[in-house]
This record gives sequence, structure tokens and C-alpha cells, in this order.
Amino acid sequence: MPGECLVNSVRNPAESKQMFPTRLDSSVAYDIAKAMMDGFNRHYQLFRTASGRAKQRFEAADWAGQQRAQRNRIEFYDLRVRECLTRLEQDFKAGEQPMDIWQQVKLHYIGLLVDHHQPDLAESFFNSVTTRILHSSYFHNDFIFIRPAVSTEYIENGEPEAYPTYRAYYPTSPQMQCRSSGTLI
Repeated sequence: MPGECLVNSVRNPAESKQMFPTRLDSSVAYDIAKAMMDGFNRHYQLFRTASGRAKQRFEAADWAGQQRAQRNRIEFYDLRVRECLTRLEQDFKAGEQPMDIWQQVKLHYIGLLVDHHQPDLAESFFNSVTTRILHSSYFHNDFIFIRPAVSTEYIENGEPEAYPTYRAYYPTSPQMQCRSSGTLI
């Protein structure tokens, strides 16, 4: 029944798996997904800014400031999750949305992750927000991320001067023979 509490909208978790949405036809679902992504992006930008100041504090030997900043960075996440929850409740009555909307929210969110540079962290943020809205009986892959939806293995960095985090070097056969024969003698 519309307007019924989210916890009561589907009593049996198996009922929620009855049908995968064939269409993403809810603009509310997209708006919720976008608001969640905006919440994560805000968190990540503020976290990076705060972390960037660590070098200055280190160089100035501001150890007390460094400890305060570390404490604040730890609290950033919970604060951003609470901000996102407040927005979702105020703008979309998130706790009253039916399960089919929440399935679409996740699918829209996956679409927003495609070109994102931190999809794994964004998925964790999604789970943190969603698990505070949904009843624990909905903690399965239809509504939260149990497995990564987007691979981080091939994420390209758009910066021209970007270098890979690591390089793999493979010796050629002549190098191997030369080194191994020197080792054996």
C-alpha cells in the first residue's frame, strides 16, 4: 500500500526477488540515486581537501593539529552519511519508498558509477546510507552492493602526466639466461 512504512512494504525478503525491474521508469529513483552520488562526491572532495593539508601540518610540526584533523576526517564519513539521509528523507521521503523504487535506485546508481574514479568507495557510501533506511531483511544484492558492480582494474586517469601506480618488468630470455648462469656458478 502506498505510504506504508518501508519496513512493512515487503514482509518477506524472498518476495522482493520476485522480479527484476524491466524498465527504469521512476524519476524519483534516479533523483535518489543522484542525491546519494552527490552526497558521496561532497564527502570525497572534503576528505581530499582536509587530507591535502596534512603535508603543511607535518612541515610545520603541528602534531596537535594533525591529531585533530585525523579525528575530524574519521567523523567526516558519518557526518556526510547523516547529511545524505536527511536530504533523502526531506526531499524524497526515502523511508516510505517501495522496494521496486529501491531496486531502481541501485540500478541508477550503478549507471552513475560507470565513469566515476572511486566506484568502490561510492558503493560503500551507498551501502552506508541504504542500510540506515532499509530493514536488515533487505541486505542482499538487490538493494545493496554485496559484490562490486564496477571494476576498478581499468579506471583511466584523465590527467596527462598521470603514471601508473606500479610498473611490471619482465626480463627477456637472454637476461634470464645470463643471470641464472651467473647465479649457478
